[in-house]
Amino acid sequence: MKKFLTPINILLFFLLAIAVVIITSLYVSKEQYYYFWDYSTYFQKTNDLVIQLKTSPLEAVFAFVISLFDDYTQLPLIPVLPFRLLLGPSRLGFILSLALAHIVPFCLTMGAIATQVISAKPRTVFWWTAFATLLMPPVWIPILRGFPDLGVRLC
Repeated sequence: MKKFLTPINILLFFLLAIAVVIITSLYVSKEQYYYFWDYSTYFQKTNDLVIQLKTSPLEAVFAFVISLFDDYTQLPLIPVLPFRLLLGPSRLGFILSLALAHIVPFCLTMGAIATQVISAKPRTVFWWTAFATLLMPPVWIPILRGFPDLGVRLC
């Protein structure tokens, strides 16, 4: 674990997170079309879950368990909740929460996979791959539309 927590890795991690925040903020601030049907469902479900967590945590847990049997389960919202509580109820806060909770770990996972496939300096391969992943539109499209899933079908 110590070999991963070097100052350069910590710096590069924060640069990756800052890049995600900047890209997301720029997109949402220039957004001219709001996806209001299926894609708005998770925005509303997140707002409802946060309100329930603040007012009645037990009721929120019950609602979460019930949602596991719905078409739109609240399961992908679990990693989003800490960011959502910090960033507030706005659309920008929601999309930033999605990006930080889903895109950053995905980039790190892609970097880890690349180190196993490419035989070069692991740190270099890891971070080049992590940052290159940010350049792939399929990574961004569902998140920027408000859908908390990187593997969603984009048609």
